[in-house]
Amino acid sequence: MKAKSHQKRQKKITTKHVVAFFFHMAIAFPLCFVEAAFQPPTSLTAWSFASSCYQSMGGDIKSRNSKKSPLYSNMKQEEKDDFELSSGGEDKKETIKITIPSLSTPSNLPATDSSEQSPLHSLYIQPSFFTPTQTSKILSLAKQHAERTNCWTTKDDERHSTYATVDFPIEESVELSEYLADIGFQDKMFGEMAELYGLDSSDLSFLDFFCVQYQAKEDDDDGNDDVMDQLEPHRDGSLLSFTILLTPPNEFEGGGTSFDALRDVTLPDHNVLHQGGVIRPQNAGDAVLHSGKLLHGADVVTFGHRVVLVGFVDVGLWCTRNDFLPIATKEWGRCDVMSYRYKRQSAITTQKKQSGWILNNSRWLPPPSEARGRSYIKGYVPAFSSVIKRADKEFQRMKKLQVEYWLLQNILLPEEERGGADDYEDDTLNEDEQREREEVLRQLGIDINDITIL
Repeated sequence: MKAKSHQKRQKKITTKHVVAFFFHMAIAFPLCFVEAAFQPPTSLTAWSFASSCYQSMGGDIKSRNSKKSPLYSNMKQEEKDDFELSSGGEDKKETIKITIPSLSTPSNLPATDSSEQSPLHSLYIQPSFFTPTQTSKILSLAKQHAERTNCWTTKDDERHSTYATVDFPIEESVELSEYLADIGFQDKMFGEMAELYGLDSSDLSFLDFFCVQYQAKEDDDDGNDDVMDQLEPHRDGSLLSFTILLTPPNEFEGGGTSFDALRDVTLPDHNVLHQGGVIRPQNAGDAVLHSGKLLHGADVVTFGHRVVLVGFVDVGLWCTRNDFLPIATKEWGRCDVMSYRYKRQSAITTQKKQSGWILNNSRWLPPPSEARGRSYIKGYVPAFSSVIKRADKEFQRMKKLQVEYWLLQNILLPEEERGGADDYEDDTLNEDEQREREEVLRQLGIDINDITIL
């Protein structure tokens, strides 16, 4: 009875699915040929569809995520490498997370309810963000564009006036832009950033996206002063940023992205964080994701060429507390002012061989008092002890890091307080306000076309 029952059940399944099977196969196999002609071999949706139809009837075709798949055996070696990474094989490595040390809030900054670390306090190294084939293709297209336009022979001081870099905007290379669109780069990057930093992909947009070349000075045979082997510490104009290495690490020495907040941090389990807080990805195609407000720079390249993709990613204003960044920049600026003040006073006392300072208080006294209010103070050369303390490099570094930590802890609104682009009140002028402004400028003799809105 058991054997008879099994035969009846097997016959029933076959009868039920045989028509559907041939119908699906008639559709799926022509699609395989179409995909083979227009898509990479590792993207065979039709094959997966046909395989699933056959497997539903008890067939034994291996899925495309298997090394035993007939597709895998017909792949070229570089396609197999890409297959391993995209299918979550043994070579696919986990994202490395590095969190900056906690710091106390300076007493002069506004107190907030935030006590826990923010997602912005963490940096992420994503191994194999691009597959080897994708990385090689992107690097090739970048080099071709640079050779045609000579854009890697001069620094771009128009787009990046304060920290000029040897680069070109991705949008200027049609071939590279189209290729990145074809592989779904923006959706993938924004998706990763949104997940890691607790945002939504729709909250993100590109402020800038460009390709940079760093070149060791000793490899510059033409003596070009515009060759860039490093970049000074700076903060980006965007809240989020990323860097993706395109050049294989064995083709250059040095380089990497240095973070001041990681200068005293060690990461013994991974070989990506080096002395001085320098992050060096281990493979071409690896990505480093971080907040652009972290003080960072490019470490010096001592040999060869290092090419990277760099992106500045804006976060919607409806997700942030917009009054916190001005406070932070003012505090950072105060540190810079103290440095300039100390340098100026040191130069004055050295040149004039002063032994003290003359304090002129006459401006604060009622007239007539031009001859009064002047006092001479001996000593305190080149400056008062408080000025010397605040100008100390290590004191300033810690002060700036504290402000940096405070900013990243508070600038993102809690998720429940965020709105959306439609809810955000834009301060753009309406037509009546625009005409009123133009009339005021006309009366002042100012051409509106000469005004740059920052």
